[in-house]
Amino acid sequence: MNDPVYDEVAAFLAELVAGGVRHVVLSPGSRSTPLALCAAAQPALTHWMQLDERTAGFFALGLAKATRSPVVLACTSGTAAANYFPAIIEASRTGVALIVLSSDRPPEMHGEWGANQTIDQSELFGSYSRLFVDLPLAGMTSVEAVRDLAQEVLVAVGSPRIGPAHVNWPFRKPLEPLDTVPFSAPPDSHDPSAIRIADDLPAVDQLRGIASVERGAIVVGPLDDPAWVAALARFAAMTGWPILAEATSQLRLGQASQNVIGHADRILSNEALRSSLAPEVVVFAGATPTGPVFLQWMREHQTKGLLLVDPSSPWTATGSQPVEVITLAVESVESACDESNGSDEKWLGRWRDLDRIASSVIERVVGQTLLGPGTVRRTVAGLVDGSQLMIANSMSIRDLDRYVCPRTGVRVHSSRGASGIDGQIATASGIAAADIGPVVLIIGDIAALHDVGSILAAARLGLDLTVIVVNDDGGGIFSMLPIAGYGDAVDFDGLFHTPHGTNFSCFDGLDRVRVLQVCSTSELTSALAADPSGVLIVEVLVDHQQNLAQRRAIDAALAEASA
Repeated sequence: MNDPVYDEVAAFLAELVAGGVRHVVLSPGSRSTPLALCAAAQPALTHWMQLDERTAGFFALGLAKATRSPVVLACTSGTAAANYFPAIIEASRTGVALIVLSSDRPPEMHGEWGANQTIDQSELFGSYSRLFVDLPLAGMTSVEAVRDLAQEVLVAVGSPRIGPAHVNWPFRKPLEPLDTVPFSAPPDSHDPSAIRIADDLPAVDQLRGIASVERGAIVVGPLDDPAWVAALARFAAMTGWPILAEATSQLRLGQASQNVIGHADRILSNEALRSSLAPEVVVFAGATPTGPVFLQWMREHQTKGLLLVDPSSPWTATGSQPVEVITLAVESVESACDESNGSDEKWLGRWRDLDRIASSVIERVVGQTLLGPGTVRRTVAGLVDGSQLMIANSMSIRDLDRYVCPRTGVRVHSSRGASGIDGQIATASGIAAADIGPVVLIIGDIAALHDVGSILAAARLGLDLTVIVVNDDGGGIFSMLPIAGYGDAVDFDGLFHTPHGTNFSCFDGLDRVRVLQVCSTSELTSALAADPSGVLIVEVLVDHQQNLAQRRAIDAALAEASA
């Protein structure tokens, strides 16, 4: 029996499959019945059921990050899609392809009728969506038209500017199929992401020309493109320049180059060292660096900056320092590399010496104590090759950048687009769903409490996930800000530090959830060697004041060693 509504939806999903979509994340709802049934009937799609849309949005974000492929989010009408918003913002800022299919009430239920569970879903995500389409009532559009729309959506979420898209689809009752749910076979595969902007050939020559500069540096922000990682490593080898890479760049922990300076953040945080390390040129790559020290270093020396921008780069700003933008594809960076090397060996050698000193000092101060720096340092060192490390925002990612030694074999994931603390466990769960290696999340207590529902969601889906919670009973990052000096005069504890007196032992024994509380390095090592099946929460109980004191002790020891 012909069913125009279900034929449309099945054809739309089949076209997405042809474009490389393999996962759809659903949440319970009535109005989305055609979307849910057609997704479940499409054999090329794996469907994941999340009980709430906020968790679903971040879960899809992690899944899309891990697979480097678009993921579909489908929900019912009303406020459901609004719960995706934080994840959509992050996807937009970091260049992650999400396709939102929001079900809607039919036109006669909008406007002055004020029907229940009906809101204006038009342009719900504003400028954060690469494309918004408000479809006619389901069943009123031809199969050919919805196939064309699906191709348009795939292009919108792909190159040249990867990000989310939103399709709003009204459905009128009855929502159930007239007969069996139709299956539409995908057409021949196509890859809209193959569309690229042509390179500026003079820019390639410009890049080749600066390679002769002796005192250059390559600063790499968040990056998860293997081709770019390889090209930058080769460019560094050709020039002999140091790579000052954030830990989320894959050049620190994934494909570590001999030119990578593992503790560049701590080196350049030292005013005296910044003064002695004057570069002639700095080349930026990847997304915008989240640490301020690199731009401060450039400003102090009035250094020329060049930014290598792939057409899909999510770079957003360079601060007040002028940076000349060079738009070119990764293949052109490779073509700019030759055998020439105009570097000053003393320049790279100086960086390497400072890096060894910094690593030695950090190791000495951290010792066998288990506080924030030691937790991140020991955890990363102990990860097995092929691990997927999700690092949460706030102090966790700062500790990763500052205190961890370079290594290979670990892929790092983060949410540094908007740098929110929300949805971190859900994002890690999405990475685990991709099933590409063991997943470890390092997270602070406030961020973990913000997303506790996702612990249960991961367990319910049968996912394997290790969560390292550094619990210092509050927002430790605020103690590093000037407001901490005002103390009781501004109710610092109540308004900023916010101690909560909560731990995660209450989750121990829930279905597929285990909690191990540790206080020492040996206990952490034992916990990380435990059976990783299910959701394993390793709660590191640390003293807030000792945590702060150790970070200050490391900085003081580095300053003394570098004097």
